[in-house]
Amino acid sequence: MVAHVRDERTRRKQKVIIGALVTLILASAATYVVLVMEMEDRRARVARLRGRPSAYGSTEGFKRTPRWPDKERNNKWLLGYEESSWWQIISRLTASADEHPQLLKQFKAKTRVGWPIFQQLLLDMSRDTTLRERPDVSIPLSMKLCASLRHLATGSSFDSMEDAFRISAQVLRRFFWDKFIPWMIANKYSEVVRAPRTFDELAHVVGEFEAAGFPGCAGSVDGTHVAWVGFRAGDRADMTGKEGYPTLVFGVTVDHSYRIMHITRAHPGATNDNVVMLEDEFHQTTMHSDLYKNFEFTLYDEDSRKVRHRGVYSICDGGYGDSRNLVSAFRNAGVVGPKLDWSRWVGSVRKDVECTFGVLKQRFRILYTRIARRKANDVENMFKVCAILHNLILERERVQPSADGYAQYVNALQRDIAENDDGADLHEPAAYANLSAAGDIARCEGAEHPQPDPALDCVGGASPLVLRKKRALQDALVVHLEHYRKVHRAEYGVDVFVYTSSRENALRRMADRM
Repeated sequence: MVAHVRDERTRRKQKVIIGALVTLILASAATYVVLVMEMEDRRARVARLRGRPSAYGSTEGFKRTPRWPDKERNNKWLLGYEESSWWQIISRLTASADEHPQLLKQFKAKTRVGWPIFQQLLLDMSRDTTLRERPDVSIPLSMKLCASLRHLATGSSFDSMEDAFRISAQVLRRFFWDKFIPWMIANKYSEVVRAPRTFDELAHVVGEFEAAGFPGCAGSVDGTHVAWVGFRAGDRADMTGKEGYPTLVFGVTVDHSYRIMHITRAHPGATNDNVVMLEDEFHQTTMHSDLYKNFEFTLYDEDSRKVRHRGVYSICDGGYGDSRNLVSAFRNAGVVGPKLDWSRWVGSVRKDVECTFGVLKQRFRILYTRIARRKANDVENMFKVCAILHNLILERERVQPSADGYAQYVNALQRDIAENDDGADLHEPAAYANLSAAGDIARCEGAEHPQPDPALDCVGGASPLVLRKKRALQDALVVHLEHYRKVHRAEYGVDVFVYTSSRENALRRMADRM
């Protein structure tokens, strides 16, 4: 009896164990099936997003249909780029660019970069082994490079460019994102988009701002937004900022000639400018180097004496905190007075960075489109490539005045006095005291004209002053601008301009009226 009960219990335990094992096996099998289905679905979706061959169909065994089934070998897939107008333009310009001035203008208008820059990029790319063409490649590198520049300039889809260049959209897309953008970042970005590295380069940048009344300024900084729709659905709140739609924001530092010196990494559109600046390598690292910290400049004090200072800074709007290196207008400047005038002048001078954004986005219209790339790094690299081309254009096609406007102004004054010579020596300072009356040139009446004393260049001791607080630097710049305007009127006869080119044009017009 006892043995029978024991056998019954053993059979029950075995049934329970077998049932649990069967349930576990079935559950594992079901889980495995679900995971496999999810992996296959995810693999297909990722492949479609990346534009890989499976983008043409997620069904196993899918086969592309040739565009020209009646042709042989590779010809059944090719669109015939030789018949496109772009190939005709490139061929003629390559053979003899000087004989086709109208084509040069059209090429520059459509690609933005101009033929010389295009040739240089093509030459550099052709020397790279990763981009060097193989003998069996039928599409020239020049056509793919031209299509990439056209895509940046207009923002047109690759499908629409397929008909214009007669090159497959898949080929254009892969070359643009997998070769052109990475090559430009690896070979051109650090060379073209960079801050001053030598004393002469920094002195040149600072000199442009010094003429506008901001000695020691090494750049203007602000943020710009680029629309992006490739974000994850759950990140919409982080990506949507003041623009009202999802964007990526970049902190950009430029000099007074619209040349871009530094770009931060991409941040979500709702990120504050002050947070973006925390990862700005230029302001957090470069401006703390010995070259920038020890750079000296002079400011006028309340007695119109030149005082030496040390340590450069950038100008910005009011959203960048109280860092000494980021100088902005006063938050409470009052309703009248030097602080209000200086704050307004800061807003005028720092518009160079706003103008840079406008020029950059008008030149490369792809920055106006809503980019659908899934990786923010792709959008960041594309934005930096636009900055590279922008700087190359500035370096290549910068327009300089044909003659110094101030020299023309002085020559006109000397001619006018020579015609009404009263016997005074023009080389004496007294001869220039009444130039405004003799030349009938309007100056600010009642303005004082202090004469700078070269012996006062070292006021404040042998070592230059270092203003470590933002407010102290703001106050010093307010005093400097007030006295600098008087000196400028005394020297040029006109008020301070934001850009020296504007001053040269004004002086040239004054000289022409004489």
